[in-house]
Amino acid sequence: MLSNLSNLKTIKIKNLDFHESFDFLSMGLLSFLTKINFDQVFMQEDDFRFLMESIGKKLAQFTISYYRYEHDASFYLQEIFNKCTNLKSLDVDFAIIKDLKLVNIPSLKDFILNVKRITFDKSSERLENVENLKFHVKFALDKEFAHLLHFCPLLRNLNLTCTYNESYLTSKAFKNLKYLKKLNLVIYYDKDFLNAVDIVTKSQTCIDFTIIRNFRH
Repeated sequence: MLSNLSNLKTIKIKNLDFHESFDFLSMGLLSFLTKINFDQVFMQEDDFRFLMESIGKKLAQFTISYYRYEHDASFYLQEIFNKCTNLKSLDVDFAIIKDLKLVNIPSLKDFILNVKRITFDKSSERLENVENLKFHVKFALDKEFAHLLHFCPLLRNLNLTCTYNESYLTSKAFKNLKYLKKLNLVIYYDKDFLNAVDIVTKSQTCIDFTIIRNFRH
């Protein structure tokens, strides 16, 4: 059916779980497709790999979410970084990401990463041109925050939602963000406030910052 809609540029699919079927392979025939939004969509790994090989280079904007059942989505995000070499915007909402190897996409400017848990591979590349980053994570080590900031040297706008007990490496990493202008921190616990204050004081180039206490966690 999709193959008959050859002029499609944007596709949004919502609430498609693992027990439901959809002809994802036909999307590979859409020559003009540049934007995809998979909202709570489950795909088999082989289907996703084929799709990325078929249309990954065409995509400028990719939004994808699936966090039911504590699903480990590491494979999917890695495929995106490896195959979508012309992305300008990437918006990801998953439960668990393990040992993600960041791969530089020169065109990527906007990156939204919403996860419960994440770890990064030590061989990750720097995202040289990312200027806008939203990083929302429920459970993460101080070093994971620091790694991500280190990998985004040209950040100008940062939205950070987190809870953690120590922030030494993270606050230290902020010193190296030479272009950061706007910083928005969302915290959940009173103990996080001192960490947030320390981070702000390290952000010497920042001219616009906000700290928000979120009582729902």
